[in-house]
Amino acid sequence: MSVKRYLSLCLACFVAMPLASAGADCGDYDDPCEQSFSLGKIDSIAISEGWKETNGDQIPISRCPELSPLTTGVVRKYLEHAGRLDPIIANNEISVSSCRANGELKLSDGTVIFWNIGVWRDGYVSWPHSRDPKRIEWLFCGQCEAPFYKP
Repeated sequence: MSVKRYLSLCLACFVAMPLASAGADCGDYDDPCEQSFSLGKIDSIAISEGWKETNGDQIPISRCPELSPLTTGVVRKYLEHAGRLDPIIANNEISVSSCRANGELKLSDGTVIFWNIGVWRDGYVSWPHSRDPKRIEWLFCGQCEAPFYKP
């Protein structure tokens, strides 16, 4: 084997190793394997409930009432930066905050979508008025900062 071919092979392995290991390491809270996701052009966002402690079997956040009021700008930024999660990872690997906010948004094509986000950067969107009213996309925004935080 020539030196040039050997170096090319080593370089290919060197480049491929981080890619292979990056995929194998995701699937936990800090790196939940977010996939690219876009709702399309958002025309309007309405907040039905700001940060509120919800009843659930998850760990409650006692600081929920202390958070600054949620704005439509924060919701828009979350929805523009969040990635889609595999439902199995969303249900089994992600800690779900009981401090949540929700509302609706309207896309430029007239579609109305329900959104729900938690302060631990977890969330989902659903299409209650579509042909498939049970359609849900689970979301996580690893790059979102305040008012979001890690548990």
